[in-house]
Formats: sequence, structure tokens, C-alpha cells
Amino acid sequence: VPSAETPGSTEGPGPSPAPPPAVTPPSADDAVPVVPKTSVARAVAPEEFLDVPTLATPADGATLPAAKFVHADLTWGAVPNATGYLLEVEESVDGTWMPILRKVVKEPKAVLEIEPTGGVGTYRWRVRGVLGRRGGRASAWATVVVR
Repeated sequence: VPSAETPGSTEGPGPSPAPPPAVTPPSADDAVPVVPKTSVARAVAPEEFLDVPTLATPADGATLPAAKFVHADLTWGAVPNATGYLLEVEESVDGTWMPILRKVVKEPKAVLEIEPTGGVGTYRWRVRGVLGRRGGRASAWATVVVR
């Protein structure tokens, strides 16, 4: 008499397969903590890691001789990782500082040609390292008198 067993088998039906394991939803104890991206990686702004440049010449308080055109060689210490420098120069007009130059230069030096009103004047300058399009912290101002 044929049966539903495997052909040639003389035994009865085998044991039934084990049921699949029960699926239990995860508990709060099993949850993976979510860490905000800001605590994993934080972008560091250039002002936080670029050194402040040290001004060299002309020194704060320097006096330059009066002339129709005054030539000044501005120099400062190189800043590691800086891709350039933002140079700012201001002139004192009736006691108010007025910007006369704001320029990005590649090297830690610049030549400044100014035409003081009446051949005399008071100027100040400072510089900051830049990385790409963002600037680091600025040096202190150095004041130069032309008379």
C-alpha cells in the first residue's frame, strides 16, 4: 500500500519541524542610543585654530617722516595653516577711525602707499590669518604716526 512517505522508507512520518522562535519587540533596554551629530564631530572654525599674527614692522607707536606719499613696509609673523592674511588699515579723521584698506594678501608682508592729508596723519593697522574664505583672530592694532 503506497503512502505519503519517502519512497523506500519503512518508518512512519518523522518528527514535525520545530516552530519558528517567537519574535519579541525590542525593549528600551535593547535600544541603541542616538548620539547627536554635534557631539560626534564638531566643525572647528578657523578662528579657533589659526594663531594670532604677531606684527613686526612698523611697530606700534612708530613715527614715519611726513611726505606727499608715505611708503611703509608692513610685515608680520607667518601663521601656520593660513592660506593668506587679511590686512586692515584705518586712518584717524577728526578722532574717528575710518577704514582705508581691507585686502587679502598671500604672504606675511605688504607694501602700503598712503597720501596723508596735508602730509601728516595717524594710521593703525592689523592683520589676521585666513583659511579659505574664513578669518582667524586679528592681531592687536598698531598705530603709526606720520609727521
